[in-house]
Amino acid sequence: MNNKQPLSDRYADLLTSQNDPALLDLVQDLDMLYASHTIPTRLARPVEHTLNVQAAQPPVSLPPQPGTLASFATHRSRLSRLNTLAAVLFTVILVGALLGTFYLVYSTRPANPNTAPVSPACEAATPPAFTPPLLVGSIQMMSATEGWGLTQSGGKNQQVELLHTSDGGCHWKIVSPGFYSLTRVIRYISGTTVWAIVTDSASGDTFFARTADGGQMWSFYPSAPAKGGANPPGKIEGTSVTFLTPEIGWLIVNQYNKALARYGLALYHTTDGGITWQEVTNHVPVPALWAANIELGGADVPVSIRFLNASTGWITGTDLITASSNGKGTLLFVTHDGGVSWQKQELPLHCGTTLNAAETVTYPPQFFSERDGLLTASSWSPLGLCVYVTHDGGTTWQGTSFLPVATNKNIQVDRFSPTPVPQFVDTQFGWLWEGSIYQPPDMLVTTHDGGLHWTSSHPSLPAAYGIFQVQFVSPSVGWLLANKDAAPPALFRTLDGGKTWTRINYSYSPYIVG
Repeated sequence: MNNKQPLSDRYADLLTSQNDPALLDLVQDLDMLYASHTIPTRLARPVEHTLNVQAAQPPVSLPPQPGTLASFATHRSRLSRLNTLAAVLFTVILVGALLGTFYLVYSTRPANPNTAPVSPACEAATPPAFTPPLLVGSIQMMSATEGWGLTQSGGKNQQVELLHTSDGGCHWKIVSPGFYSLTRVIRYISGTTVWAIVTDSASGDTFFARTADGGQMWSFYPSAPAKGGANPPGKIEGTSVTFLTPEIGWLIVNQYNKALARYGLALYHTTDGGITWQEVTNHVPVPALWAANIELGGADVPVSIRFLNASTGWITGTDLITASSNGKGTLLFVTHDGGVSWQKQELPLHCGTTLNAAETVTYPPQFFSERDGLLTASSWSPLGLCVYVTHDGGTTWQGTSFLPVATNKNIQVDRFSPTPVPQFVDTQFGWLWEGSIYQPPDMLVTTHDGGLHWTSSHPSLPAAYGIFQVQFVSPSVGWLLANKDAAPPALFRTLDGGKTWTRINYSYSPYIVG
């Protein structure tokens, strides 16, 4: 008599009366195997009777049968292995994707804009085999790769063209604004943004033109108020245009003042990149000896403007008309309210030697932080220049040392600028070019300590080249333009601060037949 309780009672924690029959059979078989050590019929498999085979081969692992615990365990094990494999594969894919992303980011990240080398493919030790149809007359590089250029007129191309490069001067793209004639580039703002004046050849109308993408697209704004154009009305004076950012800028114009019934200088301000301008003041400080000429709407006034931030800026220039004029002193004014009001600022005239206030010209300061900047003053008597430095945002200026300059007495010097004006790329490195009118001629003069000491050298170019422009964007990277006989201007580049120069075999697109 079988006194065993039903499986559902003995394994109440596993079974109920509603369980799958296959599970009930499995539990019954396991119960029998545990109690009698007898293999249930359903789990039994035929055994090979050849002993030699059994001895020679390891036991065969038989696949578990459906509906058994072994099948469930095997299924779970397979799932576990598959999950592990999937996790490993996912990890490999993820790591690979991250590594690929880092590679792309770092391989395509632009190098330091002032140290990226030009492609060796466009450098040539010998002149190019062809004559470029357009001649580079001047350049304004904004970094080691991005920059602008203007062509010389000549041959069939009488119109000056605006050029842009994005590879350090190897290739130049003609980006002149559409069907208009380029009258004047007012300001190179960045490597992709420039502001210019253009003229409609048919009507003679003048427009402001602006590009922010390297010359691919231009925006035009009529400059004559009577024709519904943007302000400012008047003639833009000298180099009196400055931009703090591509959107925020100021300029000085010589315009007619109805209230005073005469011309005068007025300051305008833009916050949208020159699309619109608002008058800030019509009482701009002017050189005393130019007042009468300004009132008649006369020629360009030798004043410049530069802003450090939205509130603080300077007007620089000279009261001199000629070197022998009895001027009224150095022209240096500062504003702290965005140009609404201006106050005269005095420079210490002791810079290794005593400068004559009546014969000193100031140039716009260059700032490299909110506090650190440099300002140059050049003097007719004695002839030379001094760099002033500030570390308090222009509140005070201290002279460094006097750099004497000698001129060729047989060549007339610019009456508004007694000496070349140094340009700086940081608070330490600056340069100036002493051309043929100076003695000795054709010398590159550099400083590595903010104007305290200067070194002169003659660029090592092939013989007979006459250099007419030099520019640096870092202490190591620079360019120069040089002429040789009747050949097109040659463009050279240095990567070692001017010790060696390599000619760039530059090209244009689109190609214009000369």
